[in-house]
Amino acid sequence: MFVTIITDCKEENEKGRQVTRWASLGFTNINIVGVSSDLGSIPTIEAAGNIIDSLDASEGKEGVVFANVAPRGYIKEDGENGTDFAYFYYKKTLVVSTIRGYTLSLVKKLNLVNQVSVVKLVNVLDHAKKIGLIDETGMEYIKNSQFRSFDYVPRLVSWIFKGEKFPTENLQISTRKNAPNCIWCIDAFGNAKTTIASNEISFSHGELIQTNFGKITFYNRLKDIPEGKAGIYIGSSGIKDVRFLEIAVQSKKGSAQKAFGFEIGDKVNFSKF
Repeated sequence: MFVTIITDCKEENEKGRQVTRWASLGFTNINIVGVSSDLGSIPTIEAAGNIIDSLDASEGKEGVVFANVAPRGYIKEDGENGTDFAYFYYKKTLVVSTIRGYTLSLVKKLNLVNQVSVVKLVNVLDHAKKIGLIDETGMEYIKNSQFRSFDYVPRLVSWIFKGEKFPTENLQISTRKNAPNCIWCIDAFGNAKTTIASNEISFSHGELIQTNFGKITFYNRLKDIPEGKAGIYIGSSGIKDVRFLEIAVQSKKGSAQKAFGFEIGDKVNFSKF
């Protein structure tokens, strides 16, 4: 059993509270993946990639991947207290996620599921009170919580794992945003992970590719990029036999990020000459 939490609430106080709450409910092997604490859509594209990598790492074994990232400013659309959460299963791995922004865009792109089950907070809490999981005071407190990923979702997941059934609404994954062709992660070495998948290209090893960052050669592997040169290659992120393309500079002193000045969320265009 494992729990992977993908969140923009990543400071020490926030991390400590979340880990302690999940542990208090009996969960173990809890890991937090922090994304940008930005109020727009960029953290949601980071979350999208991290959902895929977490599912790839779990290989569908029993556990939880929880993504709590959503752009602000959608008060009317989001209802009383923020965007809805939804869940689905990838084999035996339960995925719970906010649905606003690009968070589910790579799940959509890689065709992992056709639909997700939306669990509206008010409906879940009303049902939980009806069957004796919480009392009136607890229901009202959670309903108005400013930290739903702390007060609501861990309890919801623990109830689901105990076999409780809650009211849900089906949401077709086709209604979620398409993933833009962009950079979703810059790793510790300054390499850029993109949302462009290996099954979307037909580049050959050594072929020169036109990009919006200039002309860059395609290589099958990172190790094939010559010293001091930039390259596009098939990276380690992705799932099954579909992996995302990455950009790197093979250098002991530099990096792709330093060479090209890109940031997470920057658009990426690859094309043959």
